[in-house]
Amino acid sequence: MKKQDLINLIKYAIKAPSGHNSQPWKFKLEENSITIFPDYERILPVADPDNHELFISLGCALENLIIAAGYFGYHTDTDIEMKMEDPFKESIRVEFSSGNNQNYDRLFKNIEIRQSTRNKYNKAVIPPAHIEKLNEAGNQDQVLFLLFTEPGQIEPVIEITKRATVLQLSKKGFIKELMQWIRFNRKTAKKTGDGLYSRAIGSPSVPKWLGKLFLNLTLDPKREARKNVNLMKNSSGILIFIAKENNKEAWVNLGRSFQRVAITATPLKY
Repeated sequence: MKKQDLINLIKYAIKAPSGHNSQPWKFKLEENSITIFPDYERILPVADPDNHELFISLGCALENLIIAAGYFGYHTDTDIEMKMEDPFKESIRVEFSSGNNQNYDRLFKNIEIRQSTRNKYNKAVIPPAHIEKLNEAGNQDQVLFLLFTEPGQIEPVIEITKRATVLQLSKKGFIKELMQWIRFNRKTAKKTGDGLYSRAIGSPSVPKWLGKLFLNLTLDPKREARKNVNLMKNSSGILIFIAKENNKEAWVNLGRSFQRVAITATPLKY
């Protein structure tokens, strides 16, 4: 493969979601392969102390990479090496050969238009055919995927989320870390190319100093928890992804499952 072909594949891989949009990945290009490494300079010590979100993010990037490769006519073989005791031997190697064995056209087109949003939904009933598609997309080794649509299933999750929101936002260390990743204006967001752009999370575009001051003065954990509860109660369903094992390979596979479900759900309308 030409180097430019590999670079083009990476352009789609990095459109994957990540915690605080920290983009905690590095890529090594070789003749017919791309290796993904965790970038420990972009960790979130407070929000993600055991780095499980980091490896979930790598799994999301891996899924995008595989789908893009399939779209452009390449078969992929993936080798995940995770030495729990040696962070220098953590890698995901993807080898490419000619001959795609799946039709990735529909999924590929959704990579660029997939987005995360905290808008209020209309609580419409999800058609059975769509539920079947999502369940199929969530099927990944070492991952349990659950889709809850009934109130009796959703209410306990809402209560857990409410308590978790209050606990998390009550930690000064979490807020300090979060502020490091908020880009309070377009200029900063464009310069860094990462983090959470304030306009995208419902806040005005302001100078950094003003944004930090405003956030410190107005952030109320209980109010934020009520907002999350309201959003969840107006959602059509709740998706839950559970790693069957507590290790990095399972976390990577969970990321693959999440990303496949997210881009499968992107064009579904009802």
